[in-house]
Amino acid sequence: MNAFNFFRARPTRERITVIEAPIPEAKRLLAKCTEAGIDATLGGKECCSGGGGCSPKAAVLVYPEDAPKVQALLQDEWSSLIERETCLDRELLAKVRAAAENPESGPYCPACGHQGAPVSGACGDCGLAFG
Repeated sequence: MNAFNFFRARPTRERITVIEAPIPEAKRLLAKCTEAGIDATLGGKECCSGGGGCSPKAAVLVYPEDAPKVQALLQDEWSSLIERETCLDRELLAKVRAAAENPESGPYCPACGHQGAPVSGACGDCGLAFG
């Protein structure tokens, strides 16, 4: 089977956008996806608002079943960045990470250590705003 027939024979399925980012960042994520064995491609539209004025962007597109893999990839990248750049105590950082992996117990406040459901989008103990 030659390459033309291979691509013709493949069923077409709808991909979803997992992130829209400036082109260099989208290419970097595409390379990470490829390295991790995730079937991803770039897509997008000419301009996000239709009127110009924004920087060119690209969308990273994957099949729906691969979206959790990309989420895990981004979360691992974020965690290693936080670990490298943070001034947080390592024990506190481990608690924040554990809370992120177990969302039903509520977020862990990095300021005071309280874990529980937010009150009006903030820590129920010290009032630190989340998000």
